[in-house]
Amino acid sequence: MGFTYGDPVFCAGVERDEVTIHLQAARKTQRRSGRGAVNVFATEVDALHDELRSRGVAIVHPPGDRPYGMRDFEIYNLDGNRLTFGMGIGGSD
Repeated sequence: MGFTYGDPVFCAGVERDEVTIHLQAARKTQRRSGRGAVNVFATEVDALHDELRSRGVAIVHPPGDRPYGMRDFEIYNLDGNRLTFGMGIGGSD
């Protein structure tokens, strides 16, 4: 189960399977927005892509097999931080 904190909420945790990612509103941190990047290993990347797209998430780069041995896709969150979701597809050369 995820969580929220604050009134109004400025901190939250989202969960999928056994992984929790903690999120904090840019207005409550000293970090500049748009400077972060997160790479998340996942299974069933295409299904995750379809789920996020169906929820209105703007996809920056659709799923594809990359030369570095990953199948991944990329989005940007509302603060401009890059989020990449991917899974291994074999060795990279």
